[in-house]
Amino acid sequence: MAKVAAEGAPYGLAIDTTRRIAYVTLTVTNRVQAFRLDGQTPKADRSWPTLRQPNDVGVDPTSGRIVVAGAADSALQLIDP
Repeated sequence: MAKVAAEGAPYGLAIDTTRRIAYVTLTVTNRVQAFRLDGQTPKADRSWPTLRQPNDVGVDPTSGRIVVAGAADSALQLIDP
């Protein structure tokens, strides 16, 4: 099992099996971090700012669009990577 650092209190997780990318919400920094799953160890890729307290994340396997749910504002954010 591989471990990788994700600073900012990782919380929510979604995996895009089509593109082999894991998305992790970071609640302290209000960001979503992408990790490439191409090798044995996940590699940090892009990250995006999010709404406050991003607790949940999902991904549409067809389009790759990321959906983030923020607990603080009861809002959704759509990200097209």
